[in-house]
Order: sequence, then structure tokens, then C-alpha cells
Amino acid sequence: MHVVKTWDNVACPSGQEIKRLYYEGSDELLPATGTTISQCCVSPDEPTVTVPLSADYSELIGSEDSIQSEGFKAKFIADLVELLNASQHTTITVVPEMIEIINIKEGSIIVTFKIKKNTSDEVVLKEQISRTLLEGTTFRTLSTTMKGVATFEEYDRYEKYLYYSDTYKTGITLEQFGISIFVTFSLCFFCLVVLGMLFK
Repeated sequence: MHVVKTWDNVACPSGQEIKRLYYEGSDELLPATGTTISQCCVSPDEPTVTVPLSADYSELIGSEDSIQSEGFKAKFIADLVELLNASQHTTITVVPEMIEIINIKEGSIIVTFKIKKNTSDEVVLKEQISRTLLEGTTFRTLSTTMKGVATFEEYDRYEKYLYYSDTYKTGITLEQFGISIFVTFSLCFFCLVVLGMLFK
């Protein structure tokens, strides 16, 4: 068992808290080893998490804005809250309002979401999530399992767009651009054919 000193003499600044880590040979989240604020304190971020599910995208979701998709989101959040609150690693109570789904994409289903702070400004730490959401973890209501591990990267909302306008809050994907080019070319060709017939 890793022996950890107490840090009664280290007062974290406002907005920071004692850094906690899992040390080798321990399943308990323990205070970080150190003697200074930079070693012992941390500003906890609201984690952005991506999990891959072993499920069929078209079967469970359909299209992004469908009623079926909204149903999937509600079930995913319910399952996630249940998993986090049942975990021995989670130290705060998670409620559905703390879960914000950011993106859902195929492959089979990959869900990116953020876990927000609770009303006491506490967060679920990445280490706690990674020990809870393991490969093979069952999402009970969705009747599916994780087919990989949880990862933590900030989501780039512009990633799927070839061009995005902040002014109009919309963008165009490569697929949409290709379709636009094809339609424009087809219309021009049709106009040339019509003009050719008129002046023949």
C-alpha cells in the first residue's frame, strides 16, 4: 500500500483543489505527493469523454435529428449516470443534468460527451471515469457494451466541416460540397443543352 503524507500545510488557491491520483498497488484515489501548491493543487476541468459502443448506428439512432436519436441520448445519459453512481471510484453523485452530449458518430456508435461540475463545483475526475468505463462495460438500457476504452480529448466541432461560418453558425461538409459541385455542373450542362437546342 502506497504511503501518502498529509498536506495540512498546503492551502490550495480559490478554484483549485488537492490533486488526487491512483498510485501503483492502490485502488484508492490518494492525494498527490509533493510540498508545493503546483505539486499538490489542480484546477479540475469538466472532462470531455469519448466512448465507443458496440451497436448499429442506423438501428439505434437513424438520423442525427430524429426522435429515435433523442431517445438514444436519453437512454445513454440514464445508463451513464447509473454506471458512474454505482462505481466505487466515483466520489460525487452524478445527475442527468450534468451530462451534455456533444457528438454522436458512426463506427459502430461513438459518443462524445462532457460531464459538468455539480452545484458544489465538484467534478468527476478523468482517472475515476477511466476506471469506471472499461472495455466491455454494459450500458443496460441500450443493451450494448463498450468496444474500447474511454478517451479524453477536447471535441473539435469544426472537424467535420470543410468550411464553417461563425457568423451564421453553420458549415458545409466535404460531402455537401461535392454534391453542390455535381448539381451546379449538371445545371450548367443542362442550360448549355437547352441553349444549343434553341439556337440550332
